[in-house]
Amino acid sequence: MVSPAPCPTPIGCPTPQPCSEIFDAQCVRYTGLPLSCTVAQTFNAAPEPNPAPAGPIVNTNDTVAEALESIVDYFCNNSGGSGIQIPQLTIQSQAGKLLHASILPGTESNAYLDYNPKIYLFVKKNGKNRKVRDINDDSQKKYYHGGWKHTTHMQGINFPNGNFYSGTTLCPTHSEFPLTITEPYERQLLTDFNPGEFYICSLISDSLPAPFNNTVLWDQLAKYYVRGRKRDSPNRSVYFRFAIGIENPDPNSKYPIIFGPLTASIQCKIVKFRLTIGGPSYVSYAINHDPTNIKHFNH
Repeated sequence: MVSPAPCPTPIGCPTPQPCSEIFDAQCVRYTGLPLSCTVAQTFNAAPEPNPAPAGPIVNTNDTVAEALESIVDYFCNNSGGSGIQIPQLTIQSQAGKLLHASILPGTESNAYLDYNPKIYLFVKKNGKNRKVRDINDDSQKKYYHGGWKHTTHMQGINFPNGNFYSGTTLCPTHSEFPLTITEPYERQLLTDFNPGEFYICSLISDSLPAPFNNTVLWDQLAKYYVRGRKRDSPNRSVYFRFAIGIENPDPNSKYPIIFGPLTASIQCKIVKFRLTIGGPSYVSYAINHDPTNIKHFNH
C-alpha cells in the first residue's frame, strides 16, 4: 500500500508540534470566555458596518462545529446578508444638549422602512485586564477593549422571550427611538434621550436618573459617577453612538435585529453651569462631538 502524502503544515505552527492528532469539529469544545463581536477602532476610522449583537456569538463549552455555525449565521444574517440597505445616521446637538439625528445620503433603496426601523443607542463598555498565557505558557496581563453595547430599553419590554435582552436595568433606560425621518438631512429630535440615565447621583435613589436640571450645586460633583464603574473613578464621561436597526426578515435567525452603520462617537461630559452671571454653579452636562483627544477613551 502507498502511504498518503502528508498534510501541509500550517504557517505559524509551533515546532515541534505539541500533538499530531486530528479531531472532528463536533468532538472539540471551546472552554474559554464567551466570544462577542466587539467593535474596537479609533474615532478616525470609518464606522464599522454592524455593531455587536446583544449576546455572545460563541458560548463557553460550544463545540467547534457549533461555534463555526454561529459565526457563519451572524455574518450571513446579521451583517447585511438580507440584502437590505440600512442608511447611516449623523448626530448633531443643539445648545450642547439636545440631540438631533439625520440620515446620510447614499442608500439606493428604502426597503428597510418596511421592517419597523428604529434608532438604537449604543454605549461604550468598560475595558478589562485579563490574565492570559503566551506560547511559552507564561502568564501575562492583556487589556481587552470594551467595544459598544446596546443597553436594555425600558426594562426590556421588547422581545421579552428572545435573546436580544439579557436582563433588566436598575434605572429605566431610553435606548430606542422611533424613526420619523425618511429623507437625507431631515432632522429628528431624540426627545427621550436623557444622559442622567447613565449616571448615578448618591444624593437620590440609584433607580432614578442623575439630575442634570440645574438643581445640584457644583460642590456636590463628587456625588456623581457613571453606572457600572467604581465610585472612585476619575472619569465621569459616557460615550455614545447610534444606528438604525430593523427587524430581521428571517424569522429563524437568532438575531432579531439587523443594524446599519454606527455614527461617529460623541462624548457626554459633566460641566459647570450658571443660570445667571455671578450666580451659583450647578452640575450639568454637555455633548462633545470631537472626543479624539480624550485620554480616558483608550482605543
